[in-house]
Amino acid sequence: EINAFDILSSVELSLFEPAEQTVEKASPEIEKTISGAIFKKLDETVKEMLQKISLLDLTVEVEKNKNQSSLMFYI
Repeated sequence: EINAFDILSSVELSLFEPAEQTVEKASPEIEKTISGAIFKKLDETVKEMLQKISLLDLTVEVEKNKNQSSLMFYI
């Protein structure tokens, strides 16, 4: 089953690139901590969430949005 992660990782490669190391030379222990405690967990969580959204889920949402935008309200 195709999911949102499959789609985005194919067309938006930059979304899944590792975060740039910003303080590695000045403070490698801070860099390692930030990388492990924040960025790694964030990457894992985003990947897990996107893998739960199927292509079918996305198409259903598109159809819902199509139907909502075609409604006309008169006051």
